[in-house]
Amino acid sequence: MKTNLQYIFDKITRQSGDDGKGDDLDKAALIELTIALGASDRGVAISVDIASFVADVVLASRTANRAEMSELRASLSHEHHVPAYDSHA
Repeated sequence: MKTNLQYIFDKITRQSGDDGKGDDLDKAALIELTIALGASDRGVAISVDIASFVADVVLASRTANRAEMSELRASLSHEHHVPAYDSHA
């Protein structure tokens, strides 16, 4: 099952890839976007510290190759601080 942080990462990176609009976001904007997506799309509160971590992963992914991208995304799978989304609940 995809974690909340992986969902947010996927949404941000997919959005950037589709229209290029997310490519110019700096870390502060990515933190705000992560917190907003957590609340609006997943119904979870994401702390600034965790949002900062997600922003760092998104920034690193901009220059990553496919294998590195998978590793970066996998780093978001251990989220004891944010409950996993279950669409069947």
